Amino acid sequence: MKIIVDTNFILTCVKQKIDLFSQLEEIFPLPEIIIPFRVINELESLKKSREIKIQERGAADVSLQILRKKKPRLENLGENVDNSIVNYALKNKDVVVATLDRGIIRRLKSKAGLLTIRNRKRVALV
Repeated sequence: MKIIVDTNFILTCVKQKIDLFSQLEEIFPLPEIIIPFRVINELESLKKSREIKIQERGAADVSLQILRKKKPRLENLGENVDNSIVNYALKNKDVVVATLDRGIIRRLKSKAGLLTIRNRKRVALV
């Protein structure tokens, strides 16, 4: 199973101390985790931004460290992260999207598998 993870999902998992990778492995045997290049770019920008709280910058930094350690598959899906995630999920039926973005959820509801965070501590399939 391929799982595409968006920026906000990764950040939220870090802030709420959720071990994203181990929970995905509990839900799906041998998941193939895909991170769009634009997500990495967004995390790098957040890490360097002086316009957001230091806690957000720290979460972006920790997210990048985790991604470097876990080495998920990085893929160039397009310029606009949200649109590219939606388009990829609609074209590939073996894809589940890990997102908290209401726009993405609305566009993919009943068309693709979705993962969300329940009770601030568990990754759950919707």
